[in-house]
Amino acid sequence: MSPYRALEQRLIVLFALGLSLSALMAMFLGRSVSSPVLALVNRVGRIEQGDYSATSRSLRRDEIGRLETSVNNMASGLAEREKVRDLLGKVVSREIAEELMSGEVKLGGETRVATILFSDIRDFTALCEGRAPENILEMLNHYLSEISAAIEDNKGVVDKYLGDAVMALFGAPVSTANDVANALAAALAMREKVRQMNAANKAAGLPLMKTGIGLHTGEVVAGNLGSANRLNYTVIGDSVNLASRLEALTKQYGAGILVSEDTCLQGPGFVYRELDMVRVKGKTKPVRIYELLGHEGEVSAEELALTRQFDKVLASYRQCDWDAAESLLRPLLASHPDVEVFKLYLERIQACRAYPPGPNWDGVYTFTAK
Repeated sequence: MSPYRALEQRLIVLFALGLSLSALMAMFLGRSVSSPVLALVNRVGRIEQGDYSATSRSLRRDEIGRLETSVNNMASGLAEREKVRDLLGKVVSREIAEELMSGEVKLGGETRVATILFSDIRDFTALCEGRAPENILEMLNHYLSEISAAIEDNKGVVDKYLGDAVMALFGAPVSTANDVANALAAALAMREKVRQMNAANKAAGLPLMKTGIGLHTGEVVAGNLGSANRLNYTVIGDSVNLASRLEALTKQYGAGILVSEDTCLQGPGFVYRELDMVRVKGKTKPVRIYELLGHEGEVSAEELALTRQFDKVLASYRQCDWDAAESLLRPLLASHPDVEVFKLYLERIQACRAYPPGPNWDGVYTFTAK
């Protein structure tokens, strides 16, 4: 039996060696599959966190190698998309960038209610006179950065820059329940930003800036405007034109912030001074306009008393009682000679005396220029 037992032992040894080699081969094959898969899982996790730089070159020619190549291509595509998003977010506001990249970009729009804000630096040409172009650009970029921060801090969207002017939207492309209040708060924050910049400019011996801000709330058409190859997200309509006209009228009335009646009625919690009833150029319907003074509780008692007194001036003026209007206006002008609207109404009263309006006069002043 010894030959059979020797054969048995050899078979046992061969079986053990075969089993060991099979186990080693299984471990090797398992690791050759699990290691790259675990590496891919780690890379995908990093990509999910926004790290698109983790790429590796695969030498495998099997399915795992093709999967690694696909992950590399995906990371490159996401990195390129993120670069485009960041660049677009610098060219337009991030909200508009998200709107443009949320789906298929196509021409067209939708009707919605929004508050439009226009802001401009008064006499910007004179402000730039005698200054180097690089200094002008530095000053303008600082101003626009501060103004944009005030808008965005109050949930507004900067639609575009027009030289030294800014157009902002509240209610498009994203609307909230407090769009009007946010727009009014943004205008006051912009005024404070300019005050702070002027304090710094005065200390440095630099010229001071004056700005005008106009706001109106109404229906607009919001969407992508332009051509199939080049477009811009914006809003258009009469409401936009009126907001622009109100900004221009700030020079006529010497007011820092002018708002329409529609905005005033939808913006409680603020203090206003009624200034006039006007027909702006290009419109036949009169608009009641107000100067935004500040938040309720933050306007001085003197300013409130001045507003009440001016309301009496307006009432007498609209009733064609020129003597009563002038007698009320003269003390105001004497105590506040720098208030432009007081000078404006004194000139109007004198003109009405010289050329009395007709019996159907409605107290509306018509502007024939922008």
